Amino acid sequence: MSLAYKYRKARAIIGRLNHDELEKLQTICESIQQAEKRLKDVAKDAFTYCYAQCQGLCCRNIQPDAILTLTDFVYALALNPALVDGIAQCLKNESLYTADCIFLADGEGPCLFSPSLMPETCIASFCSDHPKVNREVRNVRTRFRQLAWFIQWRAIKRFFKR
Repeated sequence: MSLAYKYRKARAIIGRLNHDELEKLQTICESIQQAEKRLKDVAKDAFTYCYAQCQGLCCRNIQPDAILTLTDFVYALALNPALVDGIAQCLKNESLYTADCIFLADGEGPCLFSPSLMPETCIASFCSDHPKVNREVRNVRTRFRQLAWFIQWRAIKRFFKR
């Protein structure tokens, strides 16, 4: 799947949700943000080291399509609908080949996704191997799996309604 496809699909998923489903989606996404905040609090030293030493190396020479998932787009767009135009603009630079992340302004940064709204791989992948940090990383990943299940469940329900 290309990033553009995932983006369009995420917009369609959100567009088809009724009021109750939108509230549930909001609750799930807010729980992800809370888990991210706890992770950043526990892993403050690891993040400081990462930003000081790596200086965004993890965002360079990558294939963004392998990092950003449909779930990430649903998460970002559900919590910040204003990202629609910014993401669409960045997707004009999507390539099949490995390159710097297209969501970095001018190929250097800052990232289009704010620190409180990062994709799963970006928030849960950094240099640290501490039990407290690992527990919080698992918590973030669990919340993203909950969101993925919510998306899948909606598709299953729609299929059976037909």
